[in-house]
Amino acid sequence: LGSYDAFSYMGGGLKDFFDRAYYPTQGLITDKPYVAFVTHGGGGRAIQSIESLANSFKFKKIAEAVSIIGRPEGNAIADLKELGAKLAAVTQGG
Repeated sequence: LGSYDAFSYMGGGLKDFFDRAYYPTQGLITDKPYVAFVTHGGGGRAIQSIESLANSFKFKKIAEAVSIIGRPEGNAIADLKELGAKLAAVTQGG
């Protein structure tokens, strides 16, 4: 689950996804693994809103969120790839 920080909250696209998916998925996705990341200009508190809604969906957090200041470059890209690899390992049974 990834987003930009929009005034310390997740971006509208991700919030819309959560809003539309909540009721139709109740009881069907409990304990599904997730990872989260946020890009921001210095605040980075949007991750809290993402993790709060992931908890409402009863997703299972498998790694600490990645918070990136500015555009993902260099080490930030490596961190995101590592986050994705952790998710892939869990979903593929590894």
